Amino acid sequence: MNPAIVGLRARVRATLSAELERSLATKLKHLGATEREALTAMIDAATNKICHKPTSRLRALSSDPRGRDMVEVLTDLFDLPSELAANELEANADAHDRSTAEASKVRDTESPAAVRAGMREVEESS
Repeated sequence: MNPAIVGLRARVRATLSAELERSLATKLKHLGATEREALTAMIDAATNKICHKPTSRLRALSSDPRGRDMVEVLTDLFDLPSELAANELEANADAHDRSTAEASKVRDTESPAAVRAGMREVEESS
C-alpha cells in the first residue's frame, strides 16, 4: 500500500502547495517570511488531516483482497501514476502469496499426519 499512500499524499500536498504559491504571488504577496512559514506548516497539517482516514483504511485493507480494488480506485480518483497501481497490485499479490504459503506450512505441520510423521521420526532417532 505504501506507493499508493505516498502518491496520494504527494498529490494532495502538491495541489495545496500550488494553490498557496498562486495566492502568495498575488493576494498574499505582502506576507513576510514568518507568515509564509506558518502557511507552509498549515499545508503539511492539512495534508495529514485530509489523508489520515484514507491511508488508515488502505493499511487496514492491505491483506484483504478488496485492498487491490481500493488502490485502483484511489489511482483513478486522484489521477495517480498508473505504475503506482501496478506496483501496488504486484506487491499485494506477492504478500498474499507469501501469507498463503505460510498458512499452508502451518496447516501442513499441524495436520494429524504431520504430527504422526514427526513422532515416528523422534521414535526412530531414539
